Amino acid sequence: VSLLDDVSGARRELRSRARPTTAAYHDGLVWTAAAPAPTPLPAIKGEELRVSTPTDTAIDPDPMGGKGSVRQLMYVTCANLLFYPDSAGPQGTQLRPEIAAAMPTLSPDGRTYTFRIRPGYRFSPPSGEPVTATTFRHTLERSLSPKNVNSAGPQLAADIEGVAAYRDGKAAHISGIRASGNELAITLVKPAGDFLTRLSMFAFCPVPLSTPIFLP
Repeated sequence: VSLLDDVSGARRELRSRARPTTAAYHDGLVWTAAAPAPTPLPAIKGEELRVSTPTDTAIDPDPMGGKGSVRQLMYVTCANLLFYPDSAGPQGTQLRPEIAAAMPTLSPDGRTYTFRIRPGYRFSPPSGEPVTATTFRHTLERSLSPKNVNSAGPQLAADIEGVAAYRDGKAAHISGIRASGNELAITLVKPAGDFLTRLSMFAFCPVPLSTPIFLP
């Protein structure tokens, strides 16, 4: 932190063992808040991503628990059915298939989206589990479960057929989500032009089948 004399312009350096994050002047005093610098990371070895942060609360590996400050990390570590490419201009505004083999087909009544899941996707170690249509049914039901009160799922996909009965405890599964082999079909209660955009959000980033429904 440098202190400048507003008359002479003389500079006085104030050294700190922590990294300054903000400063304020009041009544002849300069107040500075500081936080310890992140611990240096070892050299990268293998397919491993390490992130150093000044706190232990910035990163939540669960898609339902991710905070706004980690959206960039979610973007680079989550593969979803569809995604918006990291591109400038019009290209960055067009949804594209990611784990889906192609854009979904839409039923004549505009309510049912049918996806084919691209083969070869697996979760990173130690899971290694294949990503299938059943994976996405589990993920959607998990995010829409009434047990997860902090999930954004109900705000993003409450219009899937059968969600109301599922959340009321009247059904074990959401009737509007069907998985068979590499095919995933999602039926809405009525057509919605923004559904695919909502489906591509982080709340529906796939998780292994072993991930429990309830988020503690």
